[in-house]
Amino acid sequence: MESKTAMVFTPAKLRYLLVLAQIAQENGGQVRCIEIAVRMGVARASVSRMLNTFVKEELVLQETARCSVRLTEKGLKAAERYMNRCKTLRDVLEKQRESRYADWFYR
Repeated sequence: MESKTAMVFTPAKLRYLLVLAQIAQENGGQVRCIEIAVRMGVARASVSRMLNTFVKEELVLQETARCSVRLTEKGLKAAERYMNRCKTLRDVLEKQRESRYADWFYR
């Protein structure tokens, strides 16, 4: 039985998850360690450790290829939830910035 509480991500885990989801979307689902490492500017060993954590949390499935993964349904839902939150925050900040500019401009 699945828990009703939402999974909490540290900023680092969230960054890995969002980059992983972005690459998966670009590549049709499959993601290699090196792609994440290059995109994030981190060592492959760091990526491998985080992916092992994600495997244990059932967010990704290990593929047969060396250091290659796919997001699970659980991982996709978590990434989508956080991507939507990021988009909402970006929209709010953009509106706030535009409002401040308009206030300054029309004084």
